[in-house]
Amino acid sequence: MKFRILYADRPKHDPLEAYEADFIKRISRMGTLNLKEVDVSRHAKLPSEARKKKDTDALLGQVEKGEFVVALDERGTQHSSPSFAEWLQTLGTQGKSRVVFLMGGAYGMDDSIKTRANAIISLSRLTFTSQLARALLVEQLYRALTIINGMPYHKE
Repeated sequence: MKFRILYADRPKHDPLEAYEADFIKRISRMGTLNLKEVDVSRHAKLPSEARKKKDTDALLGQVEKGEFVVALDERGTQHSSPSFAEWLQTLGTQGKSRVVFLMGGAYGMDDSIKTRANAIISLSRLTFTSQLARALLVEQLYRALTIINGMPYHKE
């Protein structure tokens, strides 16, 4: 499978970059994962609702034709690691081999995301910084791929 994570907001110093790079390298044996920052800095001075709308539009503008769009939102469907792996495997068997995950900035994403996203999932009901949420998602993608491929990473 091919995965992309599109995200708004990036701190100047990201202490989790090496952690992500390690998992991206591990994933490369089973699929591909690309991270892409969507520049939303020009929206920084807008009121929060206008910024959410502009940030969401900017993220959606980077979605490629044929990608299965998954928005990350705290109100989305939660999975256990095994059920997330099963869900991804089902997507693959349905021919949805290109999956893009969208992560909003500090204010989240506008409700218009619901009309475009094919699925909305939650990593947790808790709110995380964008870099921590991204690192969690990268690790969970690796974990899911090891479950799918019968590799001994996930412990029951």
